[in-house]
Amino acid sequence: MSEAVSLTYYRARWPEEEVPEGQPEWFFYEVDKAGDAVTRMVEVFPGGKITRNSVEIDQPQDGRHFDSLLDSSLDDDFYGEHLQAISREEFEALYAKGVDTPFWFPR
Repeated sequence: MSEAVSLTYYRARWPEEEVPEGQPEWFFYEVDKAGDAVTRMVEVFPGGKITRNSVEIDQPQDGRHFDSLLDSSLDDDFYGEHLQAISREEFEALYAKGVDTPFWFPR
């Protein structure tokens, strides 16, 4: 029997008041808490551009498999202080508007 996936959803704003040019203002994450893995993410830029990524989109072409889009825990990256829990519906609405944008292994 496979382990049940426990997905939770978060958002975080760029940590400084002024967002540097070319950087997203908001980050949205789908997290598999059991595996401590970010499985999907959305970035929303000040001008309205929305990009998205997932472990399915961003797999290397050489057969390796990665379970998370981050190379560390989301809690470690944000220290838990800047993360706000959001609903799955809010995440899915933004994800549907995003453009596939692999980060680690662009095609």
